[in-house]
Amino acid sequence: MEELRDGLAALDAQILDAHAFGDEPRLAQLYWDAAQKLHAGARTNEACFFAVQAYALALSAGCREATEIRSFLHALGREK
Repeated sequence: MEELRDGLAALDAQILDAHAFGDEPRLAQLYWDAAQKLHAGARTNEACFFAVQAYALALSAGCREATEIRSFLHALGREK
């Protein structure tokens, strides 16, 4: 659990930095990374929150990860 917390703290700092620069592709990837870490830690609701953010940013920025993120949300019943 401590490893997850440390990993998320590092991602949080990177997310804030990417927000400061308005870097949507990087934000999409960082939110997606957070979603995957949370899901691996059995924190599904939080993972889906971050995945939704990643999905919206990936769509906005035209990132190829959007398809993978949508599949993740669909598999967890959050996207139809």
